[in-house]
Amino acid sequence: MKKRFKLGTCLSALLLSLVLVVPASASSKSGDILNANESSKLCTEQGLQEFASQQGVELKREVSSTNTDVTNLVIDDAEAATLLIEKLGIQAPDGKKAVKFISPVLNSDSPLNLNNEVSPTEIGGNEYYLKNVQNAGYACGSEALGRSEARADGINHNLGLNITKSVAATFSANVGISAEIVSAGVGYSVTDTFSVSASDSVQTNGKATVLAGYAKYEVKTFDIWEDDPIWDDYVGSGRALKPWSVCFAVFQ
Repeated sequence: MKKRFKLGTCLSALLLSLVLVVPASASSKSGDILNANESSKLCTEQGLQEFASQQGVELKREVSSTNTDVTNLVIDDAEAATLLIEKLGIQAPDGKKAVKFISPVLNSDSPLNLNNEVSPTEIGGNEYYLKNVQNAGYACGSEALGRSEARADGINHNLGLNITKSVAATFSANVGISAEIVSAGVGYSVTDTFSVSASDSVQTNGKATVLAGYAKYEVKTFDIWEDDPIWDDYVGSGRALKPWSVCFAVFQ
């Protein structure tokens, strides 16, 4: 049970007590904490490094050719790449298996600016507001933004894919809360679309090859509280996803 007593409303509480009885044992509203998507762990540098170590493979680092502020983390072991995309919920094209996965990360580890609390507009107005807004890593989408293909012809080709797409932000919570409140808390509109742009290429080695790109999102988690006249109640939690870049997967 989580509650927060408001010292600043003692006078209001005294006045309200003349007409309102507040049981000392009143229980707070609560909700199950949303489980962080495994993707939000696997798509970070630390998460990918741990995954690579567990699989006994090397996590390679390649400087992005299109953005010097970004490093591409690469797993090019076929067995490990196949397991990784399964964990991310990505469906391989029919008859093919993943042979490579590329995930961009910022070179700087500086945290984003966060609003730890967005206060309600009216004290005691029974409004919801956000607290404990935190960076929770990254998540890769499971639906392809684009793909390019090459047939098996025994000739090595350079298969490229350039993606520029508008992708919608989104949020989820285990209690009903408006997009406006969540937007104020996380610092961007969770109903807007954001442009993502990235490109990559792969050598086919004469094999039938598919190169596909998937949205990569910044993930923020938050707690939801209800503004009550005397005790503020914890009521639930949620997370917001903002499109940031593109992950790539290679299938053969």
